Amino acid sequence: MLTWPGVQTYYGDLFIEDKYALSDRWNAAFSAGLAVHHNNIDNQFGLQSLRIFYPEMPGSKIRLLKRLSASVRHDATNWSYTFGAAYGERAPSVSEGYGFYLFNSFDRFDYIGNPDMRNEKSTSVNASLAYQKAAFTAKISGSYFHIDDYILGRPKNGLSVMTIGAYGVKVYEQLNYAAILNTSIDLGYQVTKEFLWTGQLGYRRGTGENGLLLPLMQPLTYNSAVTFSRKSFFADASINGSSSHKRYNPEFGEKGLPSYAIFNLSLANRFKFNGAQALTLKTGVENLFDRNYTTFADWNRIPRIGRNFFINLIWNF
Repeated sequence: MLTWPGVQTYYGDLFIEDKYALSDRWNAAFSAGLAVHHNNIDNQFGLQSLRIFYPEMPGSKIRLLKRLSASVRHDATNWSYTFGAAYGERAPSVSEGYGFYLFNSFDRFDYIGNPDMRNEKSTSVNASLAYQKAAFTAKISGSYFHIDDYILGRPKNGLSVMTIGAYGVKVYEQLNYAAILNTSIDLGYQVTKEFLWTGQLGYRRGTGENGLLLPLMQPLTYNSAVTFSRKSFFADASINGSSSHKRYNPEFGEKGLPSYAIFNLSLANRFKFNGAQALTLKTGVENLFDRNYTTFADWNRIPRIGRNFFINLIWNF
């Protein structure tokens, strides 16, 4: 049995881009592309195996992939704004189009590809707003994707598994549409000449038709750090964590996860020698309180590393 039936991929791309300075404060950019994507199955045994499920499938397939994007940016004294819109298409991957009983240990399903799928088509908009004055900086950004013919694997009844212990068989198919929202906030404040504070927040939300929850959508995550620097000495204390993972879909092997917060400390000193030579000594501890945790994207929910002490020596010459 061939899980990948000897698929060869040929790809050619034509791409154009132009940037415009509309004024001292306004800038714009435009790009467009057209690609030719050709899949060819050069193994007859693999082709015949897939024809068990798709009797009329050809041995090769050519697709045209189009993309287009435009953006504008405005810079004021303390503010900057950006806005963009884009359209793009992608072909199914080799696994999505031609996989034959590929075992996914994350959700413990065998996967079968679907060569009859259409190109996935994404229309998106993005925007950001940034502010900077004296010691304070802030930026908020977001993007929204509306994806037609969204590709994902769904359970298929009536098919026998090939992998011992597999829960079932999934076949790649397409939702009519899916929507994904990404947001982030970045902050920074130079408290004194030596002390700098930074913070980040991020969130992603994805749903498909009929309210289907898409897999691998991160909950609210955050990071905050205070850095001290004086001459060649540096010290850093940080916390990063996540809210509980409640918007999950068991159909894709996901499970709910509790919130967590991880503390880290580090110290570093840079010793300079003749010319450009320098030695940096860095030591610290990660996961200071030895928290047992895992994130939404970790394979098989294997816990992350516990309390970890480290020493790094970096030689520049």
